[in-house]
Amino acid sequence: MGELVAPVSPAAPDEFDWLEGHMMQFHSPVRDATLAIYQNARFGTVISYPASLWTALPESENGDGRRFESLDGTAEITVYAGHNALERTVPELLGDTLGSGFESITATKMQGNRFEVSGVRDGRTIIHAEILDAANVQHVVEISMDPSVDATTQQSLADIAASLRVEAGAIGTQGVSAPEADKGAMELAFWNTISTSMDPAEFEAYLAQWPNGTFAALARNKINRLRSGGAPSPVPTPQPQADQTRANPTATLGATEPQTLMDSGWWVVVGSFPTEPWERQTSDYERTQATAARCGLAVFNDLSAKFSGFRSGYNVFVIGAFESKSVADSMLKQARKCFPDAYVKNAKYLGE
Repeated sequence: MGELVAPVSPAAPDEFDWLEGHMMQFHSPVRDATLAIYQNARFGTVISYPASLWTALPESENGDGRRFESLDGTAEITVYAGHNALERTVPELLGDTLGSGFESITATKMQGNRFEVSGVRDGRTIIHAEILDAANVQHVVEISMDPSVDATTQQSLADIAASLRVEAGAIGTQGVSAPEADKGAMELAFWNTISTSMDPAEFEAYLAQWPNGTFAALARNKINRLRSGGAPSPVPTPQPQADQTRANPTATLGATEPQTLMDSGWWVVVGSFPTEPWERQTSDYERTQATAARCGLAVFNDLSAKFSGFRSGYNVFVIGAFESKSVADSMLKQARKCFPDAYVKNAKYLGE
């Protein structure tokens, strides 16, 4: 479970000087509020936040993080961590974030093993910060706020995002590159994300950050073509639906007779992710199913609210159910080769 530690003083500004303008400098009345630390006991993910202004919700089902809601209801924080199962590099993770449904991007920052993206998604202002540590674990904090939030509060929220860190000794240096290489990788990741877009505003956002960039001429040409009215309208990408195929996974266990899967019994849970913000469901689904396919596992996906015994508000990926815990434990050993965080849980699937 996560741990709420006694209030502490803000960290020294130079501890987060990789985020230009987003350093921990608490001067306004909101930002001068007493800080507390949230530290995830499982992965060591840490943020600092003004405890008097936030309500901490229960830890996630698998202990990978938790959410916080502002007392006035205008903002929420989601902080979590998980293994980088697809071995994505920091620039690739940045590209994944840029492609996660943002309507517009206002800023991107990357240095070494961490990056930050801010923009608008689903009509809300988003700040997303992420660290990839030496153990190949992704540490994420994402803050979502109403457009009506004032500038002072926005800066306070940016400070929370900038406070994302990993417990002492856990932050690695893998993937650290020179500043110029970082800038080039960030530009390339951004371009790869928007290159097939039919929205001229995305190319204008590229030019706003890289007016003389490698792809500046292409961006200007694309804007001219799109503005001319000759381009077709973009087709929305459908959101993944729950995979209702219940393939029997026990064949890989060497059983002489396949075991009939049931809707009640012991489940091997290989993934459990918050359903909000909804845009993350696409990447969670694709990442988990790709890992399962690579490992020859048949994974069933649905909302946790459709299971009795599961905490609601999560998108879960499971194998089973199995009548006996011993069979589930055998599958767990196999699943953990690809999903190190997998665990066994007894529950009933309620269906539609």
